[in-house]
Amino acid sequence: MLKEKINKIIQLLSNNDFLNSEIEAKKLLVAHASNFDLNNILGVISVHLNKLDEAVYYFKNCVKIEKNSFNAYFNLGIALSKLGDFDKSEEAYNNSIAINPNYFEAYFNLGNLLSQKKDYQKSINYFLEALKIKKDDFEILNNLGINFKEINENAKAIEYLKKSIFLNPNYPPAYNNLGSVFQKIGNYEDAYLNYNKALELNPNFVETLNNLGLLMEDKNKTEDAINYYKKAISLDNKYFKAFTNLGNVFATLGKEKESLECQYKALELNNNYPETLNNLGKTLNFFGQKHEGIEYLEKAISLKPDFSEAYNNMGVAMLDLENHEAALEFLKKSILLNPTSCEAYNSLGSTYMHLGLFSESRECYKKSLQLKPEYSEAFHSMSYLDLIEGDFLNGWKNYEYRWLSKKYKYKNRYNLEKDIWNGEFLDGTLLVWSEQGIGDQIYFGRFLKGMKNLAKKIIFEVDSRLVSIFKDFFLKQNINNIEVIILDSNNLYNNFDKHIPIGSLPKFFIKNKKDFEKFSNDKFVINNKEKEKISEKIKKYSGLKIGISWKTLNKDQSYRSVSLDDFLPILKIKEFNFFNLQFGDVSKEIEEFREKYNVNIHSLDEINNLNDIEKLFAYIDSLDLIITVQNSTAHFAGSIGKKTFLLLSKNHRWHWGINDKVSYFYPAIKIFRQDIFKNWNVVINDIIKQLKINE
Repeated sequence: MLKEKINKIIQLLSNNDFLNSEIEAKKLLVAHASNFDLNNILGVISVHLNKLDEAVYYFKNCVKIEKNSFNAYFNLGIALSKLGDFDKSEEAYNNSIAINPNYFEAYFNLGNLLSQKKDYQKSINYFLEALKIKKDDFEILNNLGINFKEINENAKAIEYLKKSIFLNPNYPPAYNNLGSVFQKIGNYEDAYLNYNKALELNPNFVETLNNLGLLMEDKNKTEDAINYYKKAISLDNKYFKAFTNLGNVFATLGKEKESLECQYKALELNNNYPETLNNLGKTLNFFGQKHEGIEYLEKAISLKPDFSEAYNNMGVAMLDLENHEAALEFLKKSILLNPTSCEAYNSLGSTYMHLGLFSESRECYKKSLQLKPEYSEAFHSMSYLDLIEGDFLNGWKNYEYRWLSKKYKYKNRYNLEKDIWNGEFLDGTLLVWSEQGIGDQIYFGRFLKGMKNLAKKIIFEVDSRLVSIFKDFFLKQNINNIEVIILDSNNLYNNFDKHIPIGSLPKFFIKNKKDFEKFSNDKFVINNKEKEKISEKIKKYSGLKIGISWKTLNKDQSYRSVSLDDFLPILKIKEFNFFNLQFGDVSKEIEEFREKYNVNIHSLDEINNLNDIEKLFAYIDSLDLIITVQNSTAHFAGSIGKKTFLLLSKNHRWHWGINDKVSYFYPAIKIFRQDIFKNWNVVINDIIKQLKINE
């Protein structure tokens, strides 16, 4: 029976239906976690879907299940290489070879891997081993020629490239590479012949056209060089080498305008100044253009291999992309190059924190502060570690450094060096102004209850969508001295004596987890008229009515999100009805999901989940259960005491603690924690079990 199901999955794969094959394989894996074929299939699927961390996970399972499977180690090597973990990839390939010493593909991949690492001699050794198995492989011979050229063994480079051409006379790269070796040693005639042969086979080979331009320059044939460069540019207007070389030719001719135009274009395409590249890459990363930023940082490092700051910024970029292993590698390299870099230690601490290695994280933050005792970035970073570990005294203190941190994307609305409230009774007007997103305003806003007797009058600036909700909340609490007003981003409120940002309130009230009990049971008020209308609309649906929210709008923290495909095992339970609580317009996504799986997610079109927050609260309260990732929906549901299942990513915000199964601030929220990065299988399965218990 299992074999038949696996064969069906293989059939789906043969039709390139990776998504459905993944879904079916994951369903089978629940009951057959130790099945080699299922893990191997999921690993292959994950590679095709670029889910490389998952691929590594499945292939590691394979080698645990069948320790002597050379194919499993080989596949693991591929996944690790694509993930950028070259050292572990090399180890996996070698394990494959240890089991099967004649495994050609493993030697071939190892050769390419080591060439990428610029370990050319080791690359050569692996290619030579591969050549023993397949003596007539023209690609290996070509690769050997390239590597021998890199270590200046030009005679051997020519020998192997000629052998490659002999075996495959129609392979343009071998002619191009042979031409470059001849040009390197000053044999212009043979260089020209081989370049022209490469172009004869591939007239659009821009690298060969560029090489011919260089050759013409060597031969003082300036006009010919210009023509070759222009030809290369006409085929690929982003080929920066041709612009650079053309600019050089124009310079020798005294054509300043033309030369500068080419160099600026080359600069636009490939800035060659390490410091500028580093700064541009860092800025692009900061504003969310991670991949573009990484490109500039890689170029900076390639131009200046001992550039510690660029390695640090690469580590930060990799951390933002959830490539933790690569982040650790870059950051450790940064520290090796500059052991006094407080920035690199701080970044390394953040990476360890993301991985849940809290003691290692704290040591890095301490080292950063030893190097620079007033380093605000390290204090800010440590605040999140303090808070997630429950050290609220130090956590709130260090959290104040957020305003000095370049990473904190919210700007202070008011002067933090003037008229800041110190927690003592104020016989006047206190302004409490909101910061961060709408979910954080819900979280921090409930602490205003504790300020009832701490100021004669309180003005509370909050997102316009929350004004009526907070007004009703304070009315319910019999708090009459708090006036709730709309936060106007274009105008400041001026009639106050003291002020404080909302995120600074907890330091006056929360010293330990038990202190949250003073606020955790205070629920927001539901508009009963709205609830009655909504309840009337959804009462036609039978069974348990469950609201779902599956993603965050925070693009920098997409790892918190779950795809609807991941949600499918829950949504397929026929006894329940599911309702859309997701922010934004997801109608197309829901419709495509329905068409794909014949699974309905109901939406109340008259409620805008992003803007009609009062109606959304009533909507949430009308349902029996909420299942959500960590986003504003979680805060909304928790703040009204609605029973909620929270899907919590392994790398999560400090609000949810470390091992807590129930939120200490929202007692109605039960937490289901991810144990493997980007893998929601266990979480989804645990929720299904819980749903069946409650059914």
